[in-house]
Amino acid sequence: MKKSICLVLFLLCAVCLMGQNAGREVIKLKNGSVLKGEVVGELSDSLALQGADGSMFIFAISDIAERTKEAAHHATATAHGVTLRTAEPTLADTLAIEADLLKFPRLTQNGLRLKERELKTLFADNPVAARHFRIASDLGRITEILEFASGFILGWELVNVGLLNKEFNTPLACIGAGSFVGALCLNIAVNNQAREAVRAYNSGIESLVSPRSDDLSLSIGATSGGVGLRITF
Repeated sequence: MKKSICLVLFLLCAVCLMGQNAGREVIKLKNGSVLKGEVVGELSDSLALQGADGSMFIFAISDIAERTKEAAHHATATAHGVTLRTAEPTLADTLAIEADLLKFPRLTQNGLRLKERELKTLFADNPVAARHFRIASDLGRITEILEFASGFILGWELVNVGLLNKEFNTPLACIGAGSFVGALCLNIAVNNQAREAVRAYNSGIESLVSPRSDDLSLSIGATSGGVGLRITF
């Protein structure tokens, strides 16, 4: 009974401390397990760790083999390219996007336009953003090929008809026009995928910047296994 009461009190202390960022830690247990997260509660013999997905781990201090701080960093654009910073991200680190029907969309951070390799660095820690950006990049390359093909074919026809006085090659001109229309359609998909990448990346930044809610509610009621304690935060 005493252990149950102590555990409940320990959980309450941990929840109350969640709003205070103690920094990410790497906990290596004696059984070989490695856990990463924020320490949200600590007693003389127990420790509570919250993982990045919200999971809560509670274990005895005596089970810890090694405890270190994780070097937190995030990528951000500078005048010399994208660099890794240890400072906490801010809303200024979010991305902005300008769509373009004829070109790959313009993506900027802190007023600086980013190149493809720099965007890959930014998205490296965000799998959803990285996936959408990879699709946008692949489609963008196909779009460039179609644009080049349409420009070459239509330009060739103009030279033949206007300068060389040859007959207008309708099938070839249709291929050129079709390539141009296909490039426009693909570029719409490129812009959509780039927007999704930016949305996923910005959501990740905003989740780090936005403070957690300190609202806490506690309710006790009957469950199938007896009396239960529900904590909502």
